[in-house]
Amino acid sequence: MYWNINGGLHDKLNEPNFLSYIKTYDIVILSECWIDKSFDDIVDGYICKPVPLLKSKYKQGGGLYLLIKNCFVKYVEVVDIQNDTIIWLKVSK
Repeated sequence: MYWNINGGLHDKLNEPNFLSYIKTYDIVILSECWIDKSFDDIVDGYICKPVPLLKSKYKQGGGLYLLIKNCFVKYVEVVDIQNDTIIWLKVSK
């Protein structure tokens, strides 16, 4: 689902419908979040991992944000991040 809410991820997290929707999933990857490496612990019950753009010309912005429900963190491993847009995950039994 696509949410057309102006502003960055901080603004979206103030939308109750957006948070309710996210919490229906165990693993969520958000794109174009306008985050930096200091942006963590944003959704209760999830471990939150920012994946800022790797390009040195961007100090902040864009990027991906990975949210994994706390009860599944030990079963999910980030294997690789490619081209600032693809996250490969390994999910164990």
